Amino acid sequence: MATKAKMSKHSFNTEIKGALFSDSERFEMWFSENWKRAMIWSAAAVVAVTVGFGLWRWSVAVDRKAAAELSSASDIASVKKAIADNPRHRGVGLARFRLARMYMDDGLFDESAVELAKVIGAPGDAVLKVRSQVMLAYVDEKRGGLDKAAGEFEKLARDGSCPPAVRAECLYGAVRLAVDRNDIAKAEELVELGKHFTGTGMATAFWNARTGALESVIAAKKVEKK
Repeated sequence: MATKAKMSKHSFNTEIKGALFSDSERFEMWFSENWKRAMIWSAAAVVAVTVGFGLWRWSVAVDRKAAAELSSASDIASVKKAIADNPRHRGVGLARFRLARMYMDDGLFDESAVELAKVIGAPGDAVLKVRSQVMLAYVDEKRGGLDKAAGEFEKLARDGSCPPAVRAECLYGAVRLAVDRNDIAKAEELVELGKHFTGTGMATAFWNARTGALESVIAAKKVEKK
């Protein structure tokens, strides 16, 4: 009974407090009793925000520096160094593509193929991967792998997910190599495939025109075979 009376009295006092004091007055009472804890919480929040903002600014600065190094490198040695110094930056894929192009221009086809394979195998921009596959086909042709290059060109030409200009370029590459190898049946098959392609644009029209120009060569080779 005493406990019940005590609890009732406590409840009564709580109700009296709620009736006598406004929200702001109750907060002032709470703050006067807990001001040290409140100051610690406030200081911790300020420190957290300051540290977080500092880290964000630092990460932005690091990202910009890495992007500048990867994009401004202008020769094989500097591009390789920029990639080694910033291996996890999102711009590494494009830098490797540029490096592969430099190797190709210098006749270092094996080195070019290695870099292109890295771009193709790593997560990243889909368009860059496709362009790397196209360049790899050219590299394989330069290395003497005509059958392999022809297969790579044809595969990309038949891939409906590739941009129309890429498909048109690769179709020309596949037809050209078929003609070079005197595989006239394959060349005719691919020319017929190209007639069903859709897509507009100057690049697409350019490659379609070059493929069309090969039709007279194919016709002449057919006559030679008879």
